[in-house]
Amino acid sequence: MNKRTSVLKKLIISLIVMMILFVSGPAPAQGSGATQGSVALNLASILGLGAANAHEAIQALSSVGVIPEAGWNAGAVVNSNFISALYNAVMLAFNMGKISPNGGLTTPSSLVAAACTAANIPQSEVVDAIKAAGGSGDDAAKGALYGSSSTGGTGDAGSFGPAFDGSRPGSGGGGGAVTPSPNS
Repeated sequence: MNKRTSVLKKLIISLIVMMILFVSGPAPAQGSGATQGSVALNLASILGLGAANAHEAIQALSSVGVIPEAGWNAGAVVNSNFISALYNAVMLAFNMGKISPNGGLTTPSSLVAAACTAANIPQSEVVDAIKAAGGSGDDAAKGALYGSSSTGGTGDAGSFGPAFDGSRPGSGGGGGAVTPSPNS
């Protein structure tokens, strides 16, 4: 009987520990290593704000009111809380008319999703964080597909924005620069 009780106690403790780990705070972006600076550079490029590096991107975004709740930290690793806060900041700037849709990305959900997935943050994490902040899951999914495409969009004449050269900021490869498409 004692052995059975001991096994049952261990099982209960294991389940409790697993539940605690499951509901604990946000994890970094699933090991993507993406930084707020890389997301800022992508978003500034998508919005046509013309930034050459993360610092300039953060300045440009801040000048149009895109400031996440805790502010910007170019070197900080992105987590779901940051993505939600960025969505809220983009939504506010969008509603105030400080930024506007650009081509195929017509909503704050799609803009943020494209910038985050272009920094190699997994689509599911991006969409979940945007939905948790009140954004559209469908629009976020569309933006995430845009941001994860190798051409920076659908490739048709109606798409806008940068074409990525494979060395996206936060990807760990190449020079980290965003290369504008020849059509933009």
